Amino acid sequence: MDASGRNAIVTLLANLLSERLDEEQLAAAASVITQLGTTLGFLAAQRALDATRNLNAAQRQALSSDLAEGETNSPQRNIEAKP
Repeated sequence: MDASGRNAIVTLLANLLSERLDEEQLAAAASVITQLGTTLGFLAAQRALDATRNLNAAQRQALSSDLAEGETNSPQRNIEAKP
């Protein structure tokens, strides 16, 4: 779904909630939805960080294996050897 579709759904949902909830309930719903957005953003960032850490660990492991085998043509060595 593209951004305009998501915006339309969010607007429709907000209008439906505003018709069915009183001011106090609407404020409480907005607070909960904001907290949900913040939490989901944090979890997405944490996943990205974990994926980066896992990738870095795999790269370090591959480099260690290359070095242990005495490989001289590894990409990391080629980068380090360039002036």
